[in-house]
Amino acid sequence: MHRSFKIFTVAGIPVKVHWTFILLPVLLWYMVRIYHFNERQTLWIGLAIAAMLVCILLHEFGHALMARRLNVQTIDILLLPIGGLARLENLPAKAIHEFWIALAGPAVNILIALLCIPYLILVTAPRLAGIEIITAELILTDLVFFPPFVFAMNLGLATFNLLPAFPMDGGRVLRSLLATKIGHYKATKLAAITGQIIAVAMFAYGLIDCKIPYIFIAAFVFIAAQREHNWTRRQQLLNQKISDVFAKPESKEPSPALQSRAEFTLATIPQDSLKSWGTIEYNTTLEIALTKLYETKMPALLVMEEGQALGLIHLNQIEEWLNRAQSRFDLTLLNP
Repeated sequence: MHRSFKIFTVAGIPVKVHWTFILLPVLLWYMVRIYHFNERQTLWIGLAIAAMLVCILLHEFGHALMARRLNVQTIDILLLPIGGLARLENLPAKAIHEFWIALAGPAVNILIALLCIPYLILVTAPRLAGIEIITAELILTDLVFFPPFVFAMNLGLATFNLLPAFPMDGGRVLRSLLATKIGHYKATKLAAITGQIIAVAMFAYGLIDCKIPYIFIAAFVFIAAQREHNWTRRQQLLNQKISDVFAKPESKEPSPALQSRAEFTLATIPQDSLKSWGTIEYNTTLEIALTKLYETKMPALLVMEEGQALGLIHLNQIEEWLNRAQSRFDLTLLNP
């Protein structure tokens, strides 16, 4: 993600912070000024924010390490003011793998909460027995209440992340379960719609009750769900082979994929210059062709079949086809 900075690496996984992370100390300063916290209270709040960030980071490492166990590598872990994000190199090959990767994060939070229980029983419970009225001022001046905060925070993180609001963990669990029945793309579409409905409800609640964090989180979930849906649709299209989409110059048959045909431009290229082009096989996927075009920075590739040059496939040709195809993707590829 743009404008992020690496802070360290653990288990070969880079950990980065987004530039908006500067909002956290600003928020702490604002709270101190508005609520007139003393030094002890400021320390308590600062430790609470730090503990939350550590728990979020451990949550993301839960995803990353489970992904590694299932042969999916993690590009990096990105920390933002509203949470964290473990960015995987690719989607798991099997839907059940995404299920386990999605659950691994909340499982870490539940484990942390369980580790706090002995302290709650042995220390917090006796301490509370001697207090008649528990106030926020009392909690913020006594570090004995810090582990209960960590306990409650981790239960809250696990519960919140398991909401079926794609692309949150619960939404990914929902998609993985749906994908076993209706396929990856349809599952993504339904999970994204579900997530956006929840996001709208969360946004409305934030507006009505003046809960600013809910508004920001709702906006993030809504936009991220749409982006994930669009990305998945694009990937489905890129899985098509060149031969499925672009017909040979002499062919008059429509392509089998989307009933749209594009002519190669071999005839416009002088024969003595053909060797200067990179080559790609006719039965190769569009994703591989697009990746090769971006990596080599060439405007086109020479398409080959059984040693014969069929024509050139251009970068803008693929992108134009993708733009046209995405608008009719659901009708042509998914409906029987």
